[in-house]
Amino acid sequence: MCFHVQTDVLLRRHLAEAIAMCSKWGNNAKRFSEEGAVKPMVEYLGSHDITVQRSAMRALEQLGKYPDSCITMHRSGVVKVTLPSSRHQLSLLIGIGIF
Repeated sequence: MCFHVQTDVLLRRHLAEAIAMCSKWGNNAKRFSEEGAVKPMVEYLGSHDITVQRSAMRALEQLGKYPDSCITMHRSGVVKVTLPSSRHQLSLLIGIGIF
């Protein structure tokens, strides 16, 4: 079983890298998004393997150039709004231009 787990990790990493690279050209990011590639890449962010996570982040960066992908990412929980817990933290963030 260990062999299959390692194969799965390699497959996911290479798939995410391929999507990242191919999404740079033409309308591939749009096509990948329309074919449902965003959700699996979001799921790959939860991988225990850091190389899979990094590859998925690169893929999502490229897929995010197509607006509908951003909506899917947000709905999938990639983008979470975190509000400051105190007025002091809020004033610091406003001071550096975050809010």
